[in-house]
Amino acid sequence: MRGKKRVVLIFPRMIGAKDQIRRAQPPLGICSIAAVLEQRGHEVMLVDSVLEGYEDLTPLENEPNLVEYGLSDDAVVSRTLQFDPDVIGISALFSSQASAVFSLSRALKKAHPGVPVVFGGIHASTNGKSVLSEEPSIDFVLAGESDHSFPDLVERLPGDCYGTPGLVWREGKRVRMNSKPPFIRDMDALPFPAWHLLDMEKYFEIGMPHNPFITSNRVGCIMTSRGCPERCYFCSSSEYFGHSYRAMSAGRVVGLVRHMVDRFGIRELQIEDDSFTLNATRVIEICKELKEFKIRITLPNAIRADAPVDTEKRLQDVPGHARGRG
Repeated sequence: MRGKKRVVLIFPRMIGAKDQIRRAQPPLGICSIAAVLEQRGHEVMLVDSVLEGYEDLTPLENEPNLVEYGLSDDAVVSRTLQFDPDVIGISALFSSQASAVFSLSRALKKAHPGVPVVFGGIHASTNGKSVLSEEPSIDFVLAGESDHSFPDLVERLPGDCYGTPGLVWREGKRVRMNSKPPFIRDMDALPFPAWHLLDMEKYFEIGMPHNPFITSNRVGCIMTSRGCPERCYFCSSSEYFGHSYRAMSAGRVVGLVRHMVDRFGIRELQIEDDSFTLNATRVIEICKELKEFKIRITLPNAIRADAPVDTEKRLQDVPGHARGRG
């Protein structure tokens, strides 16, 4: 490692219908990467534009029914200037956030002309070359799961970083792209997400997680597995996480929930997995152990319609359990 670095990770503004529910929950991607960065000794600041600018609504030009919500570019820059970062990362879930990312990256590059700006997430992973062709203020794109590749990039900068897995960069007029990093197999080896770097109490105050139909505002959101063996045409998840199913052990999941209960006082849990019920034995063990916490559990992404009956019964035994089918 070439010395301790100061890294800012940003989740940008979002777009939604003027009258729809505006969700706000900790962005798991940058929280997970931040945890690995801290584990390696770096100093990290997280900026969730949606959380910090939840009430800041801007109507979109020529789209009267749509609004953008979250911190303005100037407000984000004000935060980053106070931190004086060595590297800036931006991560976006949806392609609808791309325009907000480009606008923000231009403002960041103007304020921090010598600081590398890196764009990651699902949109960046599937459109890396076009992103760099379209937006000169973004220095690098990082494709694929970046829990380890982003810290690797941070530690290689400002030197020769071009061997970083998943890196997309400019070489003269060409855009080059490395192969994506291998999928993380040992999910238990990942540190708990760095939720402590965010204002968790403000999320609880807003009370609008993925599934907004809650009985307590103190909601924790987790992902216990990655990858899905199916090939649904409408879903982009496998483009990022692949078709190989990889899951935390039941014991690791229970430890993660215990951490959230003890540190943040959660009273409700939302499991964001795309394929939570794929391993029925694991689900049954998790449900058995989670009963001790007496917290409500929901599955916002629903469960497979062909989930085993035993799995259904175990889920029903968990207090306050709610789920959909898909």
